[in-house]
Amino acid sequence: MTDEEMVRMLLLDGCFIIKHLYNFVLGYEEEELYATRWSPAQLRIDLGLLENQIPFFVLEEIFYHLTPRKLQRKITRDVGDDGMMTMRMRLRKRHKLLVMAMWYMLKGWFVLPEDESNELYKLIADKEVHHLLHLLHLAHLVKVDAAPKSPPCEWQLWWQWPCDALQLLLCILPLFLVSLPLHMCRCCGGFGGEEPDPKANIASASQLRGLGVKIRMVKRDRRGILDVRLRKSLGIGLIPPELEVPALPVEEATAVLLQNLVAYEQQMPRTPARQGEDQQTQRDLKSKDYFTTYAFLMYNLVSSTEDIAELQEKGVLLNNFGSHETIINYFKNLCRWNQRSKEETPIGKVLDELRECSQYHLYRHWAEAKKYMDSPVKILALIVSTLLAISTVLQTTVAFYPK
Repeated sequence: MTDEEMVRMLLLDGCFIIKHLYNFVLGYEEEELYATRWSPAQLRIDLGLLENQIPFFVLEEIFYHLTPRKLQRKITRDVGDDGMMTMRMRLRKRHKLLVMAMWYMLKGWFVLPEDESNELYKLIADKEVHHLLHLLHLAHLVKVDAAPKSPPCEWQLWWQWPCDALQLLLCILPLFLVSLPLHMCRCCGGFGGEEPDPKANIASASQLRGLGVKIRMVKRDRRGILDVRLRKSLGIGLIPPELEVPALPVEEATAVLLQNLVAYEQQMPRTPARQGEDQQTQRDLKSKDYFTTYAFLMYNLVSSTEDIAELQEKGVLLNNFGSHETIINYFKNLCRWNQRSKEETPIGKVLDELRECSQYHLYRHWAEAKKYMDSPVKILALIVSTLLAISTVLQTTVAFYPK
């Protein structure tokens, strides 16, 4: 293409995108677009493809000169009339365009605030936006980074902890007494005293269930699909933690967008730190492989059809994409030839902790004990047998050492 043809294409595409975003915010159904049922969904997918991105500054410039009349009057009224009017109007229009684009691109990912002055929009407005796909990526990162580092335990865990502790006492008391010295030597190292193998596989969903690690679905409107957490059981090292995973609807739209978000992270250059750059600039230049790491997490969780059935039962995976084998192949292809950066992310830490869980043998013993103590009758039988054993030991001791 010649330069003139390229500029003309960017102008026409930019005008179409801005018009569509504005109509979406107004709730107006464009007659040409809504002629078929699949066109709106297909357009959202097309605007999220990596190869279809146009620079966001092009959209900003077009929107600055071709602002709809209703928005122009409102923005002009808000910015006032003085020497800084032009600069404030440009910033206000950019902010409005970012909000409209986020409402469109993030629909279905998590609930966005209706107030345009919300802190989330301000945080994103302060950053450089490359294109619409980068905006989608940036919004998820801002959501996750804004999450508290040590979230408070939810109320469900407070009543669940005594039940787990009681099961621990009743089910594996003999095992605990035997392994207590070994556990005390190893508990200081987290899940185990030995250094975990960094190349070891992470247990799948069904294997985690066998280890006693519970998987729980959390709402996506909390922090989006990247808000994966591993909650430990209030300091009791013998009780396995709980993995919290937001629900992921695997369908044509989300599958394609997730694939393009991973591709966007993989194509970002690993820019080395230059002399004179501050730490904030260096952090912004680094690639944050949040979605790549998330893809590796899901790839490890769904190793078999049994794993997918387990996640569907928990509500973590909503399969509208095809058969179980299709889901397995999708995540396998999503991770093929991709590499994670060395920068630590919250999901990366969860992966490391799950790897430690997979190598912590005490969790296996705990899961085996719970398997045999899964009913009140069995627990009662254990209590009776334990009391009989204690009584027998006491009687034997008295017989050997009479008063």
